[in-house]
Amino acid sequence: MKRLVFICFCLWTMTLLISCQEEEDINLPSSHPLKAFAGEDQEVEVNRQIILDGAASQDGNYKPRAYVWTVLSKPEGSQVVLENAHKAQASFTPDQAGEYTFKLKVYNIIGNEHADKVTIRVKPSGQK
Repeated sequence: MKRLVFICFCLWTMTLLISCQEEEDINLPSSHPLKAFAGEDQEVEVNRQIILDGAASQDGNYKPRAYVWTVLSKPEGSQVVLENAHKAQASFTPDQAGEYTFKLKVYNIIGNEHADKVTIRVKPSGQK
């Protein structure tokens, strides 16, 4: 009986040590820091769907990461709405010529965040 209790205690202790080690790993500094990348600035025509692509963002050693796209600026009178603003790839259809600026924030599992901006210059249809 003592042998069984000793074996159970050893197994429990090993399990506890292993689970603590996994939790400690979460707090180790990342060898690849969290970095948002909102993509390259673009010049496009009005009324054409635009994909904002943050998939090149890096999350270091922590997964999963979360994405949040927001509109920082848009032409006066524009009614632009972002679709899929909480995904790596968001989209919008510019309704007016002018400059649109978007911010992408990425988060890792421990709450760190990083942001990047992208500017989309929109010209009227058919203009070269």
